[in-house]
Amino acid sequence: FESRFIIVAAVLAVTGLYIWAWRGLTRANSFIDLHIFGRPSFLIASVIAFTTGMGLYGSAFILPLYLGQIANYTPMQIGLVIMWMGLPQLFIMPFAAKLSTKLDNRVMMSVGLALFAGSCFMNTHMSADTAGPELIAAQIVRALGQPLIMITLTNFAVNGIPPQLLPSASGMFNMMRNLGGSVGIALLATLLTNREHLHSARIGEAVSLYEPATQARLDALAQNFAAKGVDLATAQDMALKALDNVVRRDSFVMAYNDAFLILGIALLSCVAIVWFSKKLLGGAAAAEAAH
Repeated sequence: FESRFIIVAAVLAVTGLYIWAWRGLTRANSFIDLHIFGRPSFLIASVIAFTTGMGLYGSAFILPLYLGQIANYTPMQIGLVIMWMGLPQLFIMPFAAKLSTKLDNRVMMSVGLALFAGSCFMNTHMSADTAGPELIAAQIVRALGQPLIMITLTNFAVNGIPPQLLPSASGMFNMMRNLGGSVGIALLATLLTNREHLHSARIGEAVSLYEPATQARLDALAQNFAAKGVDLATAQDMALKALDNVVRRDSFVMAYNDAFLILGIALLSCVAIVWFSKKLLGGAAAAEAAH
């Protein structure tokens, strides 16, 4: 917010949002009827859609970023890891839809949120050596949870909605999920930067040039560069830069771990919100309304 442009854009956005909400709540025939948020099931579904949007788009944002920045993966290699988040869903989705008509959707959504959160927690112990094979298990767990969430979320969102309000409900439900994704990506990008600075400062305090271990590491790096034909002064500078790169790399890894931890906590907290709603079974009526 040190930029005048950002401040003006933020004021315009808040003002526009207020005017839009005011018109939606006061006009009889508004484009989107905001009174649907007065329905508990839809409000709960919207909150969870916002949070899962953060988790879905956020994890799809930071994981490829980690693989490219830390593991030095190519786009093809990143795609081969990310596909495990989507491929199992092709086989799970039909069974999840069938199960939603027989089992309390609150149970299904709770299990789905727990699996999604668990997959994020599985990524909180990454190191600089963590690569694709170690991340596939978390991707599969995430793929098991997402269908349970998305199907039941739709059922909650359209439950008890009159036909004339279905367009508003559908529009707002999708907007909340996409808005959660946009907000989540923005927050995670800011979080990664801030946490990297924090961890870098803390590691830098521990790495002292007067420590024997640090001196030994720098001497080894300098000798390695000197063996390649670099003069001693340049080799020492290169050793310092190499050590700084290691500190920054580890700082970024710790920041990625923090990001996945926050995503997991946010998703797990939604489990409690689910149980404020009434028991619900999905069915043809809910599926038809969702379309």
